[in-house]
Amino acid sequence: MSPRVGGIIVILFGVVFLIVSYLGFRQSLHLQQVGLKTNGSVIDYQQQTSSQSGGTTYTYYPVIRFTDKNGQPQQFTSASGSSSKKYFIGANVQILYDPNKPSDAEINGPAASPLMPIGAAGISFILIILGIILVIRGSKSSPVVGAAEETMVMNNPGQVSQNSSGIGEETKIYPPTDFTAPQ
Repeated sequence: MSPRVGGIIVILFGVVFLIVSYLGFRQSLHLQQVGLKTNGSVIDYQQQTSSQSGGTTYTYYPVIRFTDKNGQPQQFTSASGSSSKKYFIGANVQILYDPNKPSDAEINGPAASPLMPIGAAGISFILIILGIILVIRGSKSSPVVGAAEETMVMNNPGQVSQNSSGIGEETKIYPPTDFTAPQ
């Protein structure tokens, strides 16, 4: 893969990561601004399994039950998972939830903070800059696509020669004794 293609892929990845970061920031900021604090209980864990070459890894996402301001029971799965179960079943945790949409809730901690998406956006900008550098370096190191290399045929005077683009052109060819290289 050329540096130019690799750079474009890195830029695209950075842009997608930046968009996801922005959406996460917006959601976190909204929850910080309008969210109500209350306590909830960890009732279960949602387990996600990932298989890699080194084996299988598990990520555990706590499932929280709480009562909203209208006295209605609500339940959500936290977006913040870890490789171990951070809370025991029945543990009380402080949460933030949107009173207009109680299913939009999160444990009041790093996952609810807008700092995480800001950090992710910083990484996105680094990826985009790295991709731009790769594209520029790839452009300088590779020849221009479609550039024709001139070939000279030293056979018969007045012969039609072709360049690599396939376009024929009349070329005046001098015998080798009279040939002087262009300066």
